[in-house]
Amino acid sequence: MPLQHGSNEMLKIMRRGITREKTEALIETIRDQMPNLSLRTTMIVGHPGETEDYFEELMNFVEWARFDRLGVFPYSHEEQTHAYIMADDVEPEVKEERAAELMALQQDIS
Repeated sequence: MPLQHGSNEMLKIMRRGITREKTEALIETIRDQMPNLSLRTTMIVGHPGETEDYFEELMNFVEWARFDRLGVFPYSHEEQTHAYIMADDVEPEVKEERAAELMALQQDIS
């Protein structure tokens, strides 16, 4: 399930076309209909515009969702992507710290 973030504002910036609320409802429906299903996803931390508050929203979302497996990737500024025109405004050290913090949370969940 390719979600990428749990903050409505970040989902909007990333052009994901969905909200956290719709994602939560989808996860609840999936789990109700297939209780033995394992859910996996990936998240991106440090995307342009990601504030500490948006990162905390992501942490809260992951804690709520309790994914069976989670991959976390620090944002990488790549040409020919929509985000490339945006300022890469999150310091590399912050991206790495956020990735480690999110993975530590996921390890507790897994």
